[in-house]
Amino acid sequence: MSTANPNTTNEKRQRPHAWEDALILAFRDQQWQRELKRRIDKLSRDDKEGKKRDLGEIAAELSRPPALLAKLDGLAETSAGDTLTAANERFYLVEFKAERAGRKMEETKPLYRFFQKVPVLASSLGLADVNEFIALSERGHYLAYGKLRPKRANALPENDKSLELVQPHELQVMAEPYINLVVAEGMTDEKAAAQDKASKRKAAELVSIMWPTQGTETGLTVFEMAAYLWLLSHLVSQGGEADKGAVVRCAVLSDAGLFLPVWGLSELMLARKFFETAVSKRPETEDAAKAEVLRERFKGLSGIALTIKPIVASTDNPHSAEDAIQNPPRGSNPSKK
Repeated sequence: MSTANPNTTNEKRQRPHAWEDALILAFRDQQWQRELKRRIDKLSRDDKEGKKRDLGEIAAELSRPPALLAKLDGLAETSAGDTLTAANERFYLVEFKAERAGRKMEETKPLYRFFQKVPVLASSLGLADVNEFIALSERGHYLAYGKLRPKRANALPENDKSLELVQPHELQVMAEPYINLVVAEGMTDEKAAAQDKASKRKAAELVSIMWPTQGTETGLTVFEMAAYLWLLSHLVSQGGEADKGAVVRCAVLSDAGLFLPVWGLSELMLARKFFETAVSKRPETEDAAKAEVLRERFKGLSGIALTIKPIVASTDNPHSAEDAIQNPPRGSNPSKK
């Protein structure tokens, strides 16, 4: 008779890791913590400056949700990423994976296959425009994943009896620019391995990227992200019609209760008010004009995006990953949109 403990984890057979949705929920908790701290610090400064507020005003200020975390799905997720959110007036597009090895699952997506082409398009489309897109991607589009380290028993919180019967692990949500993980067309295995090693070495915790204490500011402005998403929306458009089927639906909590806004992936400017807790109040016409300038510069890239034939989950059954979207002939000119 075997004396092995059936509850003992065999690391070779079952290595522990976090679930993708668990990482997204943990990140949302971090958003709440960061935003509440920012508001409390502001209230404290106001109090020191003699700006008194009654209890009701303070309660209303602290109860507002932080910046919207829009969980993308279906065609929007296939052409962009898992989530769209904001922090410190900057926008971020984040793809979550349980662990770093999950980046390999991205290779069949139209998004990944488009990024494979981008580095070799400079000569045909104009170096400045391609470099502008790459720079935006490096600042605002990330792949995040869980990194676990077993905690030693003597590292447990003192007098915390709730952790005595479980094996705790220290969890970090790490992130790297998505485009840095893409193996470009024609890249040798040796160069791809070196690029991957360099990207992993530069990985940082997602919270330190979105709420940096110092250094270069990350994220995109609202007009930069609007233009970026406009370009990516062509990956699932049909006949050159941007946003065809790539809509965003996200339950939003307001003082009046929950409601469901629906907008196209490229229509971030229209959805801006849902991110108003993290976006400055600049005139919309100014941002819209800047977004239009970037869209004009990205028209060549949008034409390339239209050539990527997507194979994604069915919009009717998002859990089925075998359905191919059969695009009609691409007869339209993206530059005329």
